[in-house]
Amino acid sequence: MFVGYYLLRPNDLPESDALMSTAAYANNLALYEKLVTTNPRVERKGATIPFTSLNGHMFSYLGKTDEMALRLPSGKREAFLKR
Repeated sequence: MFVGYYLLRPNDLPESDALMSTAAYANNLALYEKLVTTNPRVERKGATIPFTSLNGHMFSYLGKTDEMALRLPSGKREAFLKR
């Protein structure tokens, strides 16, 4: 787990090293790319492991083992977790 990041797993599934099915990963990747395109200042990077970064700091990541990591500022992190 990354320090300062929150790993988001659908339905609070236990950690697993098993890869997602190709169709499920393709669907999650499409949703991730749709989310990234909502901000014109952000560009999706990573040929095989998609991520976003700004000024050299990674702030989102989509893994192939059914996880997504987000780096949020302290105030927004608490608000996000309360949802």
